[in-house]
Amino acid sequence: MPLPSHSASAPFTDIDKLIAVLVDSLVSPIPHGARVKIGVLPFVSGEKGLLEEAGSEGRAIAEKIIIALVGHPGRYSVVDRLDYQKALGEIALSQTGVTETTIEIELGRFMTADYLISGTISAVMGQSAIRAKMVKVESGEIVSASQSVIGTSVLSQAATELFSEQQSVLSYTFRSAVVPGWGQFYAQQPVRGAISFVLGIGGASVSVYSWVSTANRKNERDEFSEFVNTNSGRSRLEDMSGYAIGTDGFIRWFGAEKGRYHDEYQKMLTTAKIATAATAGVWILNMIDASFAGRQKRRAIQLYFSATLEAVGTGLTYTY
Repeated sequence: MPLPSHSASAPFTDIDKLIAVLVDSLVSPIPHGARVKIGVLPFVSGEKGLLEEAGSEGRAIAEKIIIALVGHPGRYSVVDRLDYQKALGEIALSQTGVTETTIEIELGRFMTADYLISGTISAVMGQSAIRAKMVKVESGEIVSASQSVIGTSVLSQAATELFSEQQSVLSYTFRSAVVPGWGQFYAQQPVRGAISFVLGIGGASVSVYSWVSTANRKNERDEFSEFVNTNSGRSRLEDMSGYAIGTDGFIRWFGAEKGRYHDEYQKMLTTAKIATAATAGVWILNMIDASFAGRQKRRAIQLYFSATLEAVGTGLTYTY
């Protein structure tokens, strides 16, 4: 019986479409209705061995494949990370001078997987050629294979999104510290982002307006107090009060007016302080919410392989 395989004629421009085609091709030999356990290995560069360090692009492909498989919980289950790490450690310690195929089969058996998916990545004139295969662990038979090409920049971007900035909660928090709501938008939480933006910018606007008004009230108070020191100012005060300077009526009026200017300044100063404190609180809550949105985004990505290698091979960081 011919080996089920797939080969794309044109380069993919969307990593998710490539993975969908690749997974559909690889799992096509699995009998319909069968529940099977599948292990997925990080894809390696064409010149590297199975137990050598896999690049971020190879881990990204494996992550995407696992996410696609997990999307069919009633049909496929994915090898637990602890089983994977244990199997990798056993193979690394016990296997020397054996073929890659033998290592794959042994890995699958240690993980108690029914099938094992692995593959390689090769650079071809600015494109990345991805070759994948699925092995039936019990017999060691390659039951399906797939080959596709994707832009190297597209593949690198996918790896960056999985392992780099979007996996750091601080990247979400920092964005919302700069512009409220930015971190939430970055985590694809537009409603929360819009609320944070409106509250944060609105609070900042009220604070700025309050401090400007406070400065104006202070200037008015100081200018009123200085009127008595100039001839033009004294004449203006007499016109405003209706009393001659030095009379009891003027003194009472001047004291009351000076107190009024001071009270208005103090009231606006208190308002500015309250507005600033409230804005700071909103900004901090916005940053906290951004960090939670970042954590939710990380869980949604469902990473299995870590961004950095652990003691042996490529470790798994999340258990599904």
